[in-house]
Amino acid sequence: MKEWQKITFNALANVAVALIAGGFLKVFYYQKDEISGVYVASMGLVALVLVSYIAKRIEK
Repeated sequence: MKEWQKITFNALANVAVALIAGGFLKVFYYQKDEISGVYVASMGLVALVLVSYIAKRIEK
């Protein structure tokens, strides 16, 4: 994998982890918005899985 691809996938993975953390924080701090917090966290998890899968496919 080329260096720019590693940097790009690392940045996308960081964004996905930030979405997951933001979703959990939204659930814990704003109990009224539980559905949206879970939605944000799940979208972050989906993004992280997708980025990991694409990086693994490129690596092969």
